[in-house]
Amino acid sequence: MTQELLARLIGVQRNAISMVAHALLQARIIGYRRGRIEILDSQALQATACKCYQTVKAKCEQLLTVAH
Repeated sequence: MTQELLARLIGVQRNAISMVAHALLQARIIGYRRGRIEILDSQALQATACKCYQTVKAKCEQLLTVAH
């Protein structure tokens, strides 16, 4: 997934993605190379996310449970 695509998906400017991606890369939470973003430490990524992450995750799990 490119930074441009990610920015479009979440409704922010690409430079915001670039700044956050750089910080996460420096912290070795993600790897990034040529349009490919790889999560290296999912627990650290969750720890840096806002509390809305848990809300969205719970809703997705609820929707997936209902779908089955």
